[in-house]
Amino acid sequence: MFLKMGKRATRRKLLSGWRASAVALLLAAAALSITLCSLLFASLFRLGNGWTSLGDTSILFSGSCKTSSRLNLGLHFLLNIISSAILASSNFFMQMLLAPTREDVDKAHARSRFAEIGVQSFRNLGIVPLSNVIIWVLLAVTSVPLHLVFNSCILESRGSTKFLMVVASDGFTKGAEFIAPGVGEGNWYDSTQQSNATLADIQHSLSNSTWERLNLADCWERYNDTRAALTDHRHVVLVISNRNESETTGWTASEVRFNATADDFPSSIIDSRNSLWFAGDFDRTDAGINNRAQYKDDPGYSLDEFLYDRYFHLYPASGLLAADTPDDSSSNYLPYYRNISHNPFNEKYYTFNAQYCLSEAVTIPCKLELENSLLSIVCLVCLIKCILCVGILVKLRNIAPLATPGDAIESFIINPDTTTTGMCSLGRNDFAAQEKEGGGWIATAKKLSIQPMRSMITVPPLIWSWSYILIVLSIATSLFFLIQATRVRSVASSYFGHDPRNPNVYMSGLLERAGFGPNTATLSILANLPQLILSTCYLAYNGLLTRIFSEFEWASYSQAYTSLRVTQRKGEQLSTYRLQLPLRWSIPLLVISTLLHWLFSNCLYIIIYESHDAYYPYETSSFRWLQFSTIAILISLLVILLLAAVPIMLGFCKLPGRMVIAGNSSAVISAACHCATAVTSRLLPEKGIIHEVAEEESEESVLWRIATGRIRWGVVSSERSALSDGDGVDVASVGHLAFGMKDVGEPEDGRLYAG
Repeated sequence: MFLKMGKRATRRKLLSGWRASAVALLLAAAALSITLCSLLFASLFRLGNGWTSLGDTSILFSGSCKTSSRLNLGLHFLLNIISSAILASSNFFMQMLLAPTREDVDKAHARSRFAEIGVQSFRNLGIVPLSNVIIWVLLAVTSVPLHLVFNSCILESRGSTKFLMVVASDGFTKGAEFIAPGVGEGNWYDSTQQSNATLADIQHSLSNSTWERLNLADCWERYNDTRAALTDHRHVVLVISNRNESETTGWTASEVRFNATADDFPSSIIDSRNSLWFAGDFDRTDAGINNRAQYKDDPGYSLDEFLYDRYFHLYPASGLLAADTPDDSSSNYLPYYRNISHNPFNEKYYTFNAQYCLSEAVTIPCKLELENSLLSIVCLVCLIKCILCVGILVKLRNIAPLATPGDAIESFIINPDTTTTGMCSLGRNDFAAQEKEGGGWIATAKKLSIQPMRSMITVPPLIWSWSYILIVLSIATSLFFLIQATRVRSVASSYFGHDPRNPNVYMSGLLERAGFGPNTATLSILANLPQLILSTCYLAYNGLLTRIFSEFEWASYSQAYTSLRVTQRKGEQLSTYRLQLPLRWSIPLLVISTLLHWLFSNCLYIIIYESHDAYYPYETSSFRWLQFSTIAILISLLVILLLAAVPIMLGFCKLPGRMVIAGNSSAVISAACHCATAVTSRLLPEKGIIHEVAEEESEESVLWRIATGRIRWGVVSSERSALSDGDGVDVASVGHLAFGMKDVGEPEDGRLYAG
């Protein structure tokens, strides 16, 4: 029975205080890791070909480009939520590793060095055990791959197509014979097998329901825009007829052209009837459009330019296809090329009737691809983190780290630290100055200044400098890239998200010269470097806010009788499920961090172009590169600027009460906890009634009751002092500051305090 009770007590201890939060975070991280691993296995063995697919990609979605874009935006937001949750869990355990135990603090104080309580401090790296430091480094190092590859695990592949414009007679649509490249094509050459096969495929498929008949205006609107990628349509056939005919079967080169032989038409086909006038291919792929967008003077090859190069112009409103242009002053037509010798056609064929267009409907899918190799890296990192976190729980199962100021206050009240006796009026700067001078800490009476102080002075200047160097560098870098981005694409013409209309990052062969190709791994690292910088800034930013709010909590003990907030609750103490930042700040900060990571993933990203050829058998080519979004960079910069102002505004807020500045220093906390001299009144409050303590009650018992009750910091009664008259101080005039449970007075400005 006692064994069962012992096991239950052990479980309660494991699931209480900071361990409850740690277990919850570990379970959440483990669940997310299992989900990611399950996704990887499904990708390999359900969508792929087993382990051989580890270096390949799997298709998560294939379909409408609009749906693909929405899913891509949503999935990347989900990825950033997952990565933020895993990194937040890792950060919690990292802070616990750097939280010193009482034994660590005592060793540091014996060397006249202080630890920092309640913050993830580099100072503590030299105070906590080496094993803690090693695990802390491993957790930090394993966070790097998450930043560099996680957002690139899912990539969008934008499908689009080139197409053929076929200008032909009505006979072509009914299966009449054609000979490529057509009677209207100048400098005739033998057609290739590929173009013949494509034209044959078009002619054969015209009887299918996939072809839509369009009037000329709609046809030109669909195909003549050089900035719009084709994803739902491909080839177009413009049906024409001779000027005085409603239908034309075809033409011969000898009747159409001045000199067909001079135009290199083979004699064998000069008199053969041909239902094809001419045909040409056009690039309306995302890759082609984006490539042309890099050059402002290259709008792309339009249908109008194609006809112009072949001596014709189309007037959609009148349905006229003419080798000349209307004269505004008369109904006559003037030659389009003023020198008639430039026109290779007989005058009868200067003009045609443009009847209608036939447009081929196809589905060029956009895809969401899962990069198995990158996801496997993420899964491995997540599993390593989970194993390390389990190891931390096991390592610290019987250890009580001083994770919050409340933990340290409790420990120093119950077991006072003699190295800080007589230093109750010293603040962080006083201990830091003595530590710098060497020779140990010296007990001294100091006049207390209780003027209202702003919270910014509680954070060491080095921490302010380091934090804002990172923040300002991030702002400067973002501003630099915004300026560069606007030179290529203005904010107004930019698109948010992974939009293929955004410009490519131009690196002038930098990758190739460095020995890297545009592979997914290299591009992923380049695209996600800002994520790593953002996380570094977040840790500094979080630490800055933690220090400020920690000081507000410390100062509140001088205002009213308050229960300690500790990680292992006893008596009237408050149990905490957080380490330092209040939830009203920590949750919004985590949400904003996730939002910023998502915004960054839309500033610079990998885009995959999948272009379909215009010629049968319509092979595809894939190209991947980096793109940027000017509008996303601007939004990110504005959010960072707003966040950068928050610590400064908080720094100007005045601290409550009249307490010495702790600055998270274990020495200051220790010096404020010498309550033994305050116990002599033998009075303690309990359930609202003041009881006299029994004479036989030990001092240790009373100190325990103080530490676990509602306490306040201030002036307490004192019957002994660490100072003596020989120190040149009137001991009777020296007050004592400490935590107490009854009759704690307000400190007086300018009075000496010690003890």
